Amino acid sequence: MLKLLATIFGFTTAVQAPPARQPSARKKPLAAPKAPPKPDRHVSGRLVVALRTPTIGEAVLAFAQDVGEVGSKPSPEFLALCRKVLGEDLWAYLQAVKLTDGRITSFAIGVNRIGDPLAEQGLLLRLESKCYGDLDLWDEITRREAKRRDNAIYGGRPIPVMIAIPDKVLKALAARLARRAEDARKHRKGAGGSSTGGVQATPESTEGTPPVDPENPDGPDGTPGAAALPVPK
Repeated sequence: MLKLLATIFGFTTAVQAPPARQPSARKKPLAAPKAPPKPDRHVSGRLVVALRTPTIGEAVLAFAQDVGEVGSKPSPEFLALCRKVLGEDLWAYLQAVKLTDGRITSFAIGVNRIGDPLAEQGLLLRLESKCYGDLDLWDEITRREAKRRDNAIYGGRPIPVMIAIPDKVLKALAARLARRAEDARKHRKGAGGSSTGGVQATPESTEGTPPVDPENPDGPDGTPGAAALPVPK
């Protein structure tokens, strides 16, 4: 009763309604977790291999895979790393071996030995020795490449990309050609320009041989050609 009278005569303030409840912010749905990148199946099934620098053995194996000798083709990124590791000279040599119907796998050191320092160093030395020493192979390459270029020109087709023969090999080929030309010049000079090779026949000397009697060419004992005319004193 007293509360009612107090309210009527203004002794108390009206009770305020509680503030409206704010709607709770809904949580955003969690994004689906991203699937991890698939490993490069062309490089030993491990993504880490494609990200690091390959060894000489891995580079040679990748080249063999790229030309279809073994396994499946490596990724272009990994192949670019392999080319960088081998260098342009050794890469061109492997191209030359393949173009002349050679087998790249003949240089493989085996998967179990890849990464072995001794095996890797031995493979590198072997490749360098063959690259700069097998001049007959490069001589064949120059002929084949010239033929490919001429066929493309005569056929009205774009000139194919030629194998970049190393400068060191080009110098060795030029030096060998010069030696062969010099040897041929010396041979012609020694032959004297004659068909008999410079050897001339000399007549057999008859000095001191007694003349033979034409009436009796045989000697008294019947030996042919034994009779001789008396030598005048």
